[in-house]
Amino acid sequence: SEPWVRGDRPAALAAAAGAAGGGPRGAEEVGEGYCSDAIAGVPAAALWRAMLLKTGPGIVDFLPVTDVRVETRHGYTWRSMRFVGPGPLSGQVITQHIFVNEAAGEIRFVPLDAEGNEKEDEVVNALLREPLRIEYYMRHSRTKERVHWSAPKARTVAAVGRTIDIAKSS
Repeated sequence: SEPWVRGDRPAALAAAAGAAGGGPRGAEEVGEGYCSDAIAGVPAAALWRAMLLKTGPGIVDFLPVTDVRVETRHGYTWRSMRFVGPGPLSGQVITQHIFVNEAAGEIRFVPLDAEGNEKEDEVVNALLREPLRIEYYMRHSRTKERVHWSAPKARTVAAVGRTIDIAKSS
């Protein structure tokens, strides 16, 4: 069973860092993206609400992070958090602009550089329909072309699983 079902929070946090990147060397990477199997028995609205938890302080339930700060700004959310999981990002502060497009079923996480400017690549968390699924991938923000994402696939799979579990319990 999934670590969250067993109540093993530290293991689950280590496994659920899909949107942060970094991780053990040799771990399978997300690559061009990950899409869940069809999701049955959960309304799309409940899945969307669970996905939105990742845009605010609730990110701590999906990623091994601390010191989360969130500000609602005009048209997006600004977020800062310290990554405490294993890998090259360990100890680093990650800052992002987060854009939510409910009509498209898309949440974009755009990392910021040290000066607060948006970087070229963004992580997309999408709610797909017919059949109902959740997809994660990285793409170039201007061209919308997918790019290779080096985040550990196991973390992304765990984050999607956690999202589904939250939606089922709502």
